[in-house]
Amino acid sequence: MAELGRAVDRFYHSRWFRRLGYAVIAGWLVFGLVWFGGPPALRAALVWALERDGTAQAEIGEVAVDLYPLELTLTDVEIVPTAGGEGVSARRLHAGLGFKALFDRRVLLRGVEVAGLSLPLRRGETGDWSVGGFAFPEPAAEDAQNGPEESGWQVGVSRFALTDTRLQVTDGSIDQTLHIERLHLTRLFSWAPASEATMSLAAALSGAQLTAEASAHPFAETRDGRVSLKLDELPLSGFAPLLVPHGVNSLGGSASIDMSFGVTPDGKGGLKADADGALSFDGLSMTTADGPVAAGSLRWTGKITATRGADGDLGEAGLSGTLAAADVSLVTADGRIRARSLRWNGTATVSEGGQDTAVKADIKGTLRAEGLSVPGADGPVGAASLRWDGAITATQHSQGGLIEGAADGAIGAGGVTAGIAGGDVALEQVGWKGKAGLRHDPGRTDQGQLEGMLDLSGLRVRSGDTGGSAGKFVWDGTLGFSQDVAANGMTGKLRGNAALSGLSLRTGADGVAVAIGRVEWDGQGDAQKPGGAAEFLGSVDGALSLADVAVDSADGATRFGAADRMRTSALSLSLQNAVSLRDVVMEGVRAMQSLENGAPAGQPFASLRQASAPEARYAPADGVTVGAVRLDGAAVTLVHAGGGNFPIPPQRRAEAQDSGAGNSEAKEDGAAGGKEGGMPAISVAGLQLGGESQVAFIDRSTEPPWTATVTPVTATIGKVDSAAPQTAVPVTLSLGLPAGGTAKLDGSVRLFSDAMTGRIKVSVDRLELPEVSPMARRHLGLTLQTGRLGGTLDIEAQEGALSGSGKLDIQRLAVEIADREKAQPLVGQLPLPLNSALNLLRGREGEIALDIPISGDVTDPQFDLSNIINKAIGTALARTAMTTVKVLFPLGGLASMVLSESGKVRFAPMPFEAGSAVPGAEGGKYIEQLAGLLEKRPGVTVALCGKAGPADRDALLAAKERRAAEERRATRLAPREDRPAGQASAESAVTRTEMEALAGARAAAARTALVERAGVDAGRLLQCAPAAEDDSDAAPRVEVTL
Repeated sequence: MAELGRAVDRFYHSRWFRRLGYAVIAGWLVFGLVWFGGPPALRAALVWALERDGTAQAEIGEVAVDLYPLELTLTDVEIVPTAGGEGVSARRLHAGLGFKALFDRRVLLRGVEVAGLSLPLRRGETGDWSVGGFAFPEPAAEDAQNGPEESGWQVGVSRFALTDTRLQVTDGSIDQTLHIERLHLTRLFSWAPASEATMSLAAALSGAQLTAEASAHPFAETRDGRVSLKLDELPLSGFAPLLVPHGVNSLGGSASIDMSFGVTPDGKGGLKADADGALSFDGLSMTTADGPVAAGSLRWTGKITATRGADGDLGEAGLSGTLAAADVSLVTADGRIRARSLRWNGTATVSEGGQDTAVKADIKGTLRAEGLSVPGADGPVGAASLRWDGAITATQHSQGGLIEGAADGAIGAGGVTAGIAGGDVALEQVGWKGKAGLRHDPGRTDQGQLEGMLDLSGLRVRSGDTGGSAGKFVWDGTLGFSQDVAANGMTGKLRGNAALSGLSLRTGADGVAVAIGRVEWDGQGDAQKPGGAAEFLGSVDGALSLADVAVDSADGATRFGAADRMRTSALSLSLQNAVSLRDVVMEGVRAMQSLENGAPAGQPFASLRQASAPEARYAPADGVTVGAVRLDGAAVTLVHAGGGNFPIPPQRRAEAQDSGAGNSEAKEDGAAGGKEGGMPAISVAGLQLGGESQVAFIDRSTEPPWTATVTPVTATIGKVDSAAPQTAVPVTLSLGLPAGGTAKLDGSVRLFSDAMTGRIKVSVDRLELPEVSPMARRHLGLTLQTGRLGGTLDIEAQEGALSGSGKLDIQRLAVEIADREKAQPLVGQLPLPLNSALNLLRGREGEIALDIPISGDVTDPQFDLSNIINKAIGTALARTAMTTVKVLFPLGGLASMVLSESGKVRFAPMPFEAGSAVPGAEGGKYIEQLAGLLEKRPGVTVALCGKAGPADRDALLAAKERRAAEERRATRLAPREDRPAGQASAESAVTRTEMEALAGARAAAARTALVERAGVDAGRLLQCAPAAEDDSDAAPRVEVTL
């Protein structure tokens, strides 16, 4: 269309046009001359004039002439080019000439009316336009060089009317018809440049109604004008070929225009143009090489302005208004873009020129979008809503092509979703408010900076069975970068603070769930990439705090760890994987706690009121380094619900056992300083435990449940360094036992040796044994009714082999066997019943002193502490009992100790004369020794068992015979002749009853002697049933058994 306008302009300034004007004047002269020849003569003259150069054939139906007021009417005019073509035709032409104006060298057409005009307009293959087959004339060479020729004559039209006209425009495959119902032009005078010409149009373009009203000053030195245009629902399909060169293969929908356009001088030799109104498209669709583009509706309402300087260059262009679209869809090389609705309201300006400025652009306003979807790397990225409020400025400088840009405002989105590998990301709201700047110096540097606040809420991330969420994230600060293009180097800076709340992470079905109530960070970050370097260097530094931290099992049954608060005054993260922290503090720490419906149930396995360290560092080359650690208010709760021992956390026990085989390799790697693939080196300056720490025991397997609390607990551990596994670490531990007792541990341990190595000394004072009776019942099968324990243990471990000894002092011990099966490993080692052994061990005040041997191998997979305890105590009891008796009754004495076949401890028997129940001299000594034992061991009870043997039978028989002889002598009875010599009479035979009576009398005599002569409590002396023995070696005696 622009080419068509230039063609018309060339036609207006060509000599041919001027000559046509002269021909019109001459025609009127001819008209006058041929008046007397009539209209036929005039029609012939006009046909001759149109055909004189041989390029056209003309036909005129009728000619009507009115000499006054000089009017000419032609009907049925048709001009066809001889070379072929559609030609131009008109049903009626009427023109009126102003006669008086001719005297002023002016050609005034008082009125021109054209009706039924048919005007085919076509562009050929060479790009030249033609009208009805007549080519637009090119300006002559002298016209191009000298411009319009000044003839002194001027032309004017008072009124021009074009009705019922068809303009057929053909350009390649474009074929559009403009049907002009009415076109009026008024006051078009070249001699009156101040006169305003007007135009009024009513037409139909491809069936769409078109109306226009215009006014202009076409002959003014500086032209101006204004056009109001209204077009209703113009079909766009016919204009598709115009877009083919731009990659658009098809076009559909309709367009409507209701706008006014104007051009005015700016007073500086330039022009100002503006357009105000509405432009809309409905059902817009097109097809590009990437895919279809569609919009249900697209509407612009507002104003567009532009200025052109006196030099012809663009000064400034701008627009202000509203652009709205609905149901937008387009396909790009990356995928499909969709939007349910788009709306922009604001202003935009572009200006050229100015000092050191080539182009400057400014955009201000608001953008709203709903139902937005754009392609992403792993699927579409969507937003239920998108908003932007702000301003953008861009400047391109004329020198060196420097570009600078800046943005200020706020952008936000709601209901954001995006696909990621194996999952998706969702955001309820995301917003940014602040400023942004960019500087691009081609071939030199690129710089950029952000300053403001980023706000995210309702974040959710899912990838497979791993995911996370965050309630809210806020970052407030600055972010900048600078790139040295020539040196290929880059730097970046980060300053500000960030806060994250409601964080939740989940790592797989068998992993863990992490929840953090709030995370806060305040600091800075720096990054540098020197020219030619492959990686960035730099760090992130600042203060970090976390609140309400919890790590749970994926099934929600166990809380592995939790903390109320965690903070560090300085966290430094290096891009080379180094980490350092300063002033680390953790408060309200808890570990291993059961959960019910997501809430804690019962006491945690361990807790800390506060843990702190002055510093902590990690570097790949150096491993982990931690300053002196202090733990305050530690509390460990051991809960037993039945079966087994008090457990370590069950989820970790199996892991600890399974990983045992690999520990030595890991430690070796760790000792080597954290080699690749191994455990990193660990160094801790020391550890101190205090602050009313405690250990609580809860045994729910007993009725009622047993509880005990050890407090206060204090401990110190010296420097720990895995790089020196052979260095012993000093350890101290102090425990406040129930009922006022204490326990202390002091020693050193090689924590990083392959197997346990070290030496410790344990001391216990005033441990009330009933407080630990449930433990004794569970491990030893014994109930400790009364007693108090004190003593020391000296234990040494060499590569896992335990050895050592100890001394225990027990006061007022009273024990019962509660579970014989559990007690068997202990009592089975004793040479006498448990209480008998204890009674033997008790001193005058009821005290018991034990020497405890300790041995075992902790590297044995079947290692059990209860086995060590049973073996140590059992061996000590047996050994001490035997030693006690040997001390009290030395070998070679009258009461040497022996061990009976039944396992009972008994003493050498108290001797008696055959047939006698009265202790002799040796029996008296025996009584004294036995009384001394019972005096030293008030708890010992002995059994006195009288025995009678063959010697007693003989003695009793002899006694009987003597008494019988005496009786015979007394009665003077002669002896019987038939009785064999030396044979007692039947009446004098010794019966078993008499033998048992003698044995019982001996036990009673011994008991009486001990009670009456030695003062032994009769209750401590038990008398067995008497026994008569037939063994020839059986001596007359009383056996004494513990």
